[in-house]
Amino acid sequence: MNVPVGFRLVDREVTDVQTWAVLFSPAAFWQFAHMWLAAYMVVSFTIAGGHAVGMLRGRRDRRHRRGFQVALASAAALIQPVVCHLLGGRLAEWQPEKLAAFELAVETESPSPLRLGGLLIDGEVRWAIDSPYLGSIIARNSLTEPALGLEAFSVDTLPPVNITHWAFQTMIAVGTLLALCRGGVLGRPLARRRRRRPPLIPAVHGDQRGAGGDRHGSRVDRHRGRPAALVRLRRDANGGGGR
Repeated sequence: MNVPVGFRLVDREVTDVQTWAVLFSPAAFWQFAHMWLAAYMVVSFTIAGGHAVGMLRGRRDRRHRRGFQVALASAAALIQPVVCHLLGGRLAEWQPEKLAAFELAVETESPSPLRLGGLLIDGEVRWAIDSPYLGSIIARNSLTEPALGLEAFSVDTLPPVNITHWAFQTMIAVGTLLALCRGGVLGRPLARRRRRRPPLIPAVHGDQRGAGGDRHGSRVDRHRGRPAALVRLRRDANGGGGR
């Protein structure tokens, strides 16, 4: 829960719940904007994915092309990173413990790095890739201002660090991938793949010319996805000669 308010914890039990205070917490507006955009992203990319599967299977009709293009026309994936940045900056004030778990920040560092991957094992960060300054830029809009580390908080107030860190990293990775697709970096090659498809399999029809069934005198049409065996059967039934 983000910025939990409107209730009291008594012996680990929630009491005195104030519904409206819970719904309209200080983070309500930003969480609404975040999830509203996320809903548009899920729906638009689900629709685009369905049309993309059809296009990859050879259905290149107008409906599939337009459906794919219209679904990717949603700008939610491009706006979402901005909202996430603004929300993350407020998280440093509202819930710095969660931000420290997000960033896998054990100590308070200035400037704070952004850690990609990694695990917290016995109080030590392992197998992480540090990106200098990015932690301070994302959390504080500054090149030097630090984000508080896990050591600044009591253990009983911390979330499960590794689960929180990897849930956050997974969300960022998926959002970045969708933003790249929307920007055309990944979506454009799929839309242009039609030009690079192999030639369609020719099927020989009737209307043979000549007694011996001249191949060169037959009408040739192209059908998508027609198996070669079916082409040979049709040719033999029509008395076509040659191999």
